Amino acid sequence: MELGRLAVVTGIPSHGKSEVVDFILTKLNLLYGWKVGYFSPENYPIKYHFAKVMPKLVGKEFKAGYISQSEYEYAFDYINSNFYFIYPEDDMTFENILEKAKYLVKKRGIKVLVIDPYNKIEHTKNRGESETEYISRFLDKLSTFAKTHSVLVVLVAHPTKMKKELT
Repeated sequence: MELGRLAVVTGIPSHGKSEVVDFILTKLNLLYGWKVGYFSPENYPIKYHFAKVMPKLVGKEFKAGYISQSEYEYAFDYINSNFYFIYPEDDMTFENILEKAKYLVKKRGIKVLVIDPYNKIEHTKNRGESETEYISRFLDKLSTFAKTHSVLVVLVAHPTKMKKELT
C-alpha cells in the first residue's frame, strides 16, 4: 500500500470485505502510524465500529471475560487518537464527505480515507451522463483527492446480492 493512491475493494457479498479493510488498516496504523478517516454509515453509531476495531488492536474478542478493563481503556484511547469517523447524517453527498475528509487530513493528519460502502453515498449524475461516465468521474475525483492530499483512499464497493444458479 502507498499514499496518493485509490484502492477499490469488492468481492462476494457477506464475505468480510469491511473486516479485511479494518484489519489491514489497523496493522498499517500500528506499523506506520497511519491515521484513518472512515465514512462507514453501516457502522453507526460509532460504538459499533469501535467494537470491530478493538479486537484487531488487542488480539482478543470484544466480549465480557475476554478483554480486561485496562485493555479496553487502552484500545478506546488508541482508537480515539488514531481513527476518525465521518457521519454527515444530514448531508451524505460525495462533496460533503470529501470536505470533511480534507479537514481530517489537515487537522488530524489522516493518511487513509475509507469510504465503505460506495452505495451509501448520495450520488448526483450530471444531466445526460451515463452511469459509466458518472462512475468514471467519481473515481477520477477520488484519485485526485488521494494524490492532492497524499492519502490512500480505500473505496469498498458492495455488490448486489448474487443470484443463485438454477440447476
